[in-house]
Amino acid sequence: MSLNITDIDIGSSDAPGLAHGLDRVLFNPGVYYLQDPRSRVYNFDPYLQKIMPAKEFNYGALTKYIVPSKDMTLAHLAKERNLRYYSSSSNMTSILEHLHFLLSQWRELNFSMLSKKFETTSKKFSKFSRGPTTVFLRWKNGVYAVDKSKDGQTPNIFGLLGHSLEKLLVLPADDYETYRRTSPALSKGVDEVPEGYHFSSSDKILLRSQLDAKDPRMPGTGVFDLKTRAVLSLRHAPSEKFEDYLGYELRQSQGNWMSYEREFHDMMRATMLKYSLQVRIGRMDGIFVAYHNVERLFGFQYVSLAEMDEAIHGQQDPSLGDQEFGMSLKVVDDIFDKATARFPEQSIRLSFETREGVVPFMYAFAEPVSETEIEEIQGASDQRQREYEASLFGEDVDSEKSIDENEWAKIRDSIEDALEQEQGSDEVTEEPTVSDEAPNDVLEEDVHQVAPNAKRGKKTSSPEQQAETPLLGFTVTVRNLVNGFQVDRPVDLAPEDSWKVEYAITELKESSARRYYALLTARRQALTRGSVDRQEDRFWFRHIRHYVEESKKWRRAQDRIDDRKGTVVFRPTHPNVSAHTLQELGKAREDSVDSYMAWLYGEKS
Repeated sequence: MSLNITDIDIGSSDAPGLAHGLDRVLFNPGVYYLQDPRSRVYNFDPYLQKIMPAKEFNYGALTKYIVPSKDMTLAHLAKERNLRYYSSSSNMTSILEHLHFLLSQWRELNFSMLSKKFETTSKKFSKFSRGPTTVFLRWKNGVYAVDKSKDGQTPNIFGLLGHSLEKLLVLPADDYETYRRTSPALSKGVDEVPEGYHFSSSDKILLRSQLDAKDPRMPGTGVFDLKTRAVLSLRHAPSEKFEDYLGYELRQSQGNWMSYEREFHDMMRATMLKYSLQVRIGRMDGIFVAYHNVERLFGFQYVSLAEMDEAIHGQQDPSLGDQEFGMSLKVVDDIFDKATARFPEQSIRLSFETREGVVPFMYAFAEPVSETEIEEIQGASDQRQREYEASLFGEDVDSEKSIDENEWAKIRDSIEDALEQEQGSDEVTEEPTVSDEAPNDVLEEDVHQVAPNAKRGKKTSSPEQQAETPLLGFTVTVRNLVNGFQVDRPVDLAPEDSWKVEYAITELKESSARRYYALLTARRQALTRGSVDRQEDRFWFRHIRHYVEESKKWRRAQDRIDDRKGTVVFRPTHPNVSAHTLQELGKAREDSVDSYMAWLYGEKS
């Protein structure tokens, strides 16, 4: 398998540095408490502790995220370099996660860095992260944009708060306050400076990664990602009872509840694989994590790519993760090519899911879809988000924008495309049951040896209607060879080891494809409805409300102590720090780490 990951340097704008002295977190392992619970001394500016409520932040002053299909610069760069597909890192990672499951043959997570007192019931990724994912390949004048489907996506406060907290981490307090809606210096045009990006490509896919933050002392490009992580009570809270789960606090380093260790464990199971892929796409060093409960910030942690690899791949050496990333993109290239060859010069819906069994395999399904339907799906999610924000801010919903987008989509689409969408769909009205068993001989061409044993669900449309909607289905199977020997998965891979992957993309018969696609769709709908794991839910609701109430009582006691003792802040006192700032050092990108250390300690550079 040929691997060709190319870094593209087009002079994109730079990334900001951390404010409030938070750069200290970058060079120390583990969690940095905002306020030390024993001495009550603040390690950083106390201003960081209480989060500006979302309804008070002027989100209109922020640069809007551009989906790949509407990024004309990205499309032009793809065509200029003869690349067939282009995507942002966030839209591509959901596919790459399923390639990790396949190539690693469902490798278990490594929890060796957790304490012995921490209790975990599973070393698997969370059920939601293992669930099916869907993207759109949107035909754009000779190239395809990859947009993740928003079908079933529900609005929440975390996305909004993530944007405002990222600004908080990189701006001094006075500058951040200009984003407050009541500020006399209300920010208008503050973010007109273009976002900074890194670009990379495989043989056929162009990838865009936004640059969140940078420090010239960090290894490599010096760039790292900013992640704001809400506590577990809020991540799992029912949307209709969200306020009942506010107040949960992080009080200790270790333990199953109210601890940073629990948050790190949950992050490993749910999002760390996605974070590691985004870091690789963006040529970053790691992620800066800020832990919060929507109302307060608790602490910070820098997690390097090596630490993420240790959790996901079982080793800190990047050889395994780097090679798996390149191999995954190669498989995605081939699947995209097969789908676009069958349905040329039109937009396509692609769904992926890796299935567990005796021998794991991945499903990939492709079906043509009009731009009208895509806009209706994506637009419905955008409208829900606008309605949510309107209810949050007490404003009217901007319905005219939604109507304009729908009208534009209808005009752009041909009448033939619109008519095709009126045909029946392959809908399941009865949730099917699926066996996770798969036969051993998965590389045979007989697709019935690959697909799982399953019962056929009831369809609402007739066979004649189903046949009018084309569908292409594949199973993808792999065989791992390390130093010439077949293995289930590579373990402790060193740079000198040879890892080769043989893979087969086998087309399903149309009747089988329709059957298994219906089952995949039902599983995806079940996840979006929130029915993830009822046994875990019972355990969850039995415990979490107790810890929410306990946290609230503890916080009231802590506030009384702080009112009595006052505020004490730890401040570094190195003599050279006051004379030279990190920002001034960062302007000279050619300065090496050695020259910085010489400057810091008064030696000759």
